[in-house]
Amino acid sequence: MIDLSERRKIKQRFLTPYLLIYDEEKNEELGYLADINRQGIMILSENPIQTKQLFTLEIRFNDVEAVLYYEDKTVKHIQFHAESRWCNAKVNPPFFSTGFMLLDISSEALTTIDKLINKLSLRYKKALE
Repeated sequence: MIDLSERRKIKQRFLTPYLLIYDEEKNEELGYLADINRQGIMILSENPIQTKQLFTLEIRFNDVEAVLYYEDKTVKHIQFHAESRWCNAKVNPPFFSTGFMLLDISSEALTTIDKLINKLSLRYKKALE
C-alpha cells in the first residue's frame, strides 16, 4: 500500500479524450476514435461494424475540441471515405474495435488529419512527462 506522501510523487498520466466518429450517410454516431494515421483509423464502438463496407465518416469537433486541438474554432469537422477492414472485441472488451482504410481523401482533409495527429502526439508526450 502506498501512503499519501508517496502517491503525490507518482507522475499522473492523462489519456487523450476520444473524439466521436459519425456515419455521415446515416447521420449517427458510429463510435470513438481510438487511433489515427494517414492510411487509416481505428474506432471503438458498442456494437460490431460490418467489414468490407464503404462509409463516409466524419470527425466532428465541438467548440472546446476545436480550441483544444487547433487553438481556434475554425475546424469543425474532418470528412472522408473509408472501408471497414476488420472488427473484433479482443483489443478493448466489451467494446468492438474496427479498423478502417482511408479512401479518396482530399488534400484538405489529409492536412487536417496531419494536424490532429501532431496535436495528439504532443498531448501524449506531455502526459508522459
